[in-house]
Amino acid sequence: MPCDDFVIDGYSPATNEIIILYIMERAGGRAYPPPYQANRGLGGLIVSTGKSQILNSLDEMTASGIQFVLGREQDYTQAIVAVPLLLYGKVNGMISAQSYQPDSYTHDDLELLETLAAHAAIALENARLFEKMQEIADKDPLIKPMLNRRKFYELAEHEFERVKRYPEALSVMMLDIDNFKLFNDQFGHKLGDLILDIIAQVLIENVRHVDIVGRHGGEEFIVLCPATDMKSATDVAERIRRQVEASSLRDKNYKVQSVETLKGDIVSGESLHVTVSIGVAELDETCISLDALVERADRAMYLAKEDGRNCVKIWPHGKVTAELKLAK
Repeated sequence: MPCDDFVIDGYSPATNEIIILYIMERAGGRAYPPPYQANRGLGGLIVSTGKSQILNSLDEMTASGIQFVLGREQDYTQAIVAVPLLLYGKVNGMISAQSYQPDSYTHDDLELLETLAAHAAIALENARLFEKMQEIADKDPLIKPMLNRRKFYELAEHEFERVKRYPEALSVMMLDIDNFKLFNDQFGHKLGDLILDIIAQVLIENVRHVDIVGRHGGEEFIVLCPATDMKSATDVAERIRRQVEASSLRDKNYKVQSVETLKGDIVSGESLHVTVSIGVAELDETCISLDALVERADRAMYLAKEDGRNCVKIWPHGKVTAELKLAK
């Protein structure tokens, strides 16, 4: 069929918005418009009615009453055929072919596009479900914003190899919640889960979007900081430590329930505070692998534990001191 422009729109029921997914056009130069409310435009009509449309002239386009939203390129369009993306009886979007010549489309073209749309709707839904399952597989099952250990190391290994090829600073932070077992033993694992959530939120608030943050296991978290030297990483670690220390389980900023609802009157109305120990290591010429870099940060973290907890320690260049114990 004639096709100078080709558009695939998605529809979000949650926001009632039309979202441009794909545009191909002969004229070129069209910017992707932002999402728009589904109460206007050709996409809005198709989504709201679930019915296909053929408009074969500028007069028919004007008479339709549709407020076209794709910009100046509509000046070239003189014929449109548009069909809904239907899946399980619900409209998920629209496919539209447009021609710069009038009287370009027939009902045979419409049926062909409807057949294409039926296959496309299934493909798009499969892609959405795959993306959702992939996201679930990459996240920690308990703390949703956090990457799990497998995904963290996958991304971190890629970054480590990149820095090896194009040298720049790279640092790692290992963070452990102090006395976490005591919280679990005294107040139960539900409170422990709330503490993990607090730490995760503090980390997300204090790292950049380029940093890779994950749960290393148990009460340990890990952060890989690209283009970050020891001093900068230590400053961030200290800021995280201070914010955790200042937080309370009753702090409304963390949206957690009061302790009394978890364990009766066991805390006698007092707030519970959490602290963390953090170890920091920076990549240097003696560090030949990501595992070695992480181990250095891990040992610095244990040194923080040895030094009374609630502090930040850095990996000393050279050998680990004999006094450093590797057990908590």
